[in-house]
Amino acid sequence: MYGDQLRFYFMTGEDLSDLRSDFMELTGTPPVPPKKALGLWVSEFGYDDWQQPDLLRDRLRRDNFPLDGFVLDLNWFGGIVIDEPFKSNMGRLNWDENQDGFLSSNSYFFPNPDDKIKEYNDDDIRLTAIEESYLANTIDTFEEMPPELTAYLRIMDVCDASDQSMPETKVEGFWGEGRMIDWSDPQAGTWIHDNRRFPNLVSKGINAHWTDLGEPETFQRGACYEGLETTVLGLKNTHSDIHNLYNLLWNQSIWDGYADKQGTTDQLGVTNPRPLIVTRSGSAGTQRYGTAMWSGDIASNLKSLATHSNAQMHMSFSGIDYYGSDIGGFRREVMPSNNRPKNGPTYTGYEDELYTQWFANGSWFDIPIRPHTDNEFSNNTGCRDDFGNRKPPCYETSPNLVGNLETNLANIRQRYELTPYYYSLAYDAYLNGKPVVPPPVFYYQNDPNLRQTGHEKMIGRDLLVGIVTNHGEYERDLYLPEGEWINYHSNEWFSSEGETLQDVPVYRDGIFRLPAFVRAGAILPQMFVDENTKDAFGKRKDSTTHDELIVRVYADSTPSEFTVYEDDGLTLNYDDNNRPLYHYRTTTLKQQQDDNTVTVTIERGINIQRDETVNDAFPGAIMNRSNVVQLVVKDATATSVSLNGTLLTQHPSQAAFEAAASGWYNAGNNLILAKSESLSVESTEKTFSFELASLSTPTTSVNFICDGGFTTLGQSIYAVGSIEALGNWNVANAVKLDPNVYYEYIYNPPAAAPGSEDRPGPTQPIWTGIIDNLPSDTEFEWKCIKRQEDDPTQVEFQPGNNNQKTTIASGYSGHSYGKF
Repeated sequence: MYGDQLRFYFMTGEDLSDLRSDFMELTGTPPVPPKKALGLWVSEFGYDDWQQPDLLRDRLRRDNFPLDGFVLDLNWFGGIVIDEPFKSNMGRLNWDENQDGFLSSNSYFFPNPDDKIKEYNDDDIRLTAIEESYLANTIDTFEEMPPELTAYLRIMDVCDASDQSMPETKVEGFWGEGRMIDWSDPQAGTWIHDNRRFPNLVSKGINAHWTDLGEPETFQRGACYEGLETTVLGLKNTHSDIHNLYNLLWNQSIWDGYADKQGTTDQLGVTNPRPLIVTRSGSAGTQRYGTAMWSGDIASNLKSLATHSNAQMHMSFSGIDYYGSDIGGFRREVMPSNNRPKNGPTYTGYEDELYTQWFANGSWFDIPIRPHTDNEFSNNTGCRDDFGNRKPPCYETSPNLVGNLETNLANIRQRYELTPYYYSLAYDAYLNGKPVVPPPVFYYQNDPNLRQTGHEKMIGRDLLVGIVTNHGEYERDLYLPEGEWINYHSNEWFSSEGETLQDVPVYRDGIFRLPAFVRAGAILPQMFVDENTKDAFGKRKDSTTHDELIVRVYADSTPSEFTVYEDDGLTLNYDDNNRPLYHYRTTTLKQQQDDNTVTVTIERGINIQRDETVNDAFPGAIMNRSNVVQLVVKDATATSVSLNGTLLTQHPSQAAFEAAASGWYNAGNNLILAKSESLSVESTEKTFSFELASLSTPTTSVNFICDGGFTTLGQSIYAVGSIEALGNWNVANAVKLDPNVYYEYIYNPPAAAPGSEDRPGPTQPIWTGIIDNLPSDTEFEWKCIKRQEDDPTQVEFQPGNNNQKTTIASGYSGHSYGKF
């Protein structure tokens, strides 16, 4: 960077954790975001009117997706018209409620915003609104904002802070021409917040703000600003002085605006709403103003996703805990073999697979989870007709409309289940400077195998997830640091000495899932999620209540604990330095295994208040609830379970367990379920004691793979073999596999499209299927067959004598590969 002075801090620490904590102490820890920021927010460039997000909401609800919000791009304030700068509304920051008039002649229409925001809130949906730092010379804000609050012209080639009467009005961009707000002047931030953002957004109930183009994207190099500080060299007020801090100062102005309005109540009845800032740029310390960064207008290809995932590792070390991408990619025309002309894309055969993978990655790592793409070229016609049919040219963003619906639904529900875990990590990040999504090397810095690893991430201290960013990838190797690790999806245990686990399946029952492993001793608080779940608070479509605390515990002989943090997820007070003051409750969870006994303790909840002389729960706190323990053990079942010394009733089935108020159940696959009736959160400690018996024959699983599986209508690929689980060579009892990479680019490849000669991904479909509960140390033979789904006598065997010989080893057995 350019500069005439350099001031730096040299920091050392015992390890990376200590070093990052020191860095966070210097630059500030991130405030706890609103709970809804952990959920799904659907976005695109952009919605033309209220009807478009309405239609998406209704269909997401119909398809049983949870949803926390929509993101409004610049159309909400009237947008811009490319190549027609006299129609630009950039910087207006007020709703486009008028479809008439010369300057607002567009198809955008957002009338009655107060009523609409309230309607969405009543359906547990919030909105994010974009804003930029530019004031087009066609809008009222250009005329009304005092000139000394924007970048100004030099006098005699000198930036003179005492004379800012001549604003720089020739800043140009795709949005038109105009002025540029000077965020180094605190009065500029106050004017925008008091005169535009607060009355038009915050007071109406919009508390999530999208600060776009803040690098800044365009600027006048010779412009002058209020300045940052006085030094021996004078005031630092040229653009080179301001550039790197520009977006940080913008984000600070929003945060300070909320602090200055402390005590006000919005139209939704919320006093002191908690802000979230989604930002494209920043510098060290921007996290302390409640920001979540994203990786910009990213290209829609899996190489870009891989690069984004690697960048998140560096973001974590830089103090940025909340980071995400335009899921699916903003620039979809760069998908393989797609060269979008003005009248629509030429080829979208890779879109569904790309989106499915991206959404799965984002559902693990992104905060918020935000699909977004460029649909500006659709000429404001919207993506679908009145019957819900896609109208080209159009790229979908909503996860029920693009990609594999069942996979998208499974991955987003998995994320919502873990909301209490992520939210507790957010509190740990604020209070202690701990990272939310660190690279594995953060906790295993002495493991040389992890020092250049960017394709694995941790969620907190206990979850390790492998990234998948290749077309047609149906399994991947995963490095596990030394210790006991458990497959998150199957509860299979693996003892690692610091080694790579080969061929971890990516598809399970036809659902694409990232490989994920949990550290032994981990405790993961969860919430109940099903087809009625609406949002991150657990609100429900059927108006029922599921407020139980679900605790997933991975038994270990070394005692461990985890602290659950709970608050209203919505409000925030500030101290005299504009720093957060939270009112929350902590509940400590503990586990320990001694021989054949595992104890899981849920301690009494403790209230932490802004006023430390009072020990009241936060408003809306759950005071009594059931407690569910999902205990994962190694090759064992329970013989009895007690709660605070009293034996619980054993239930014979999952249905009986769920119907009862309390009791326990051996659920299989190393899982034991137990629950209490509704008990006091703050006055009653709950200790579950599990007595175990080892399994006489440990079980494992094998991922069966059949390559080259082209089929005809009504035909599928099956695995048949010499053991009972594979039908004992009876093709009628063979196991049907799933065509996990059966995509358009395989069976209908692009013809003569750009890049078609070297298109990525497989050229033949690959079918996979995991069979679990197989006895360890067993040898068998099997093969791939083609079979009619409704007629097992119609079978096509592989040519030749090519049975696959497989041995099921103790523990994790990986895969068995066959080719048709």
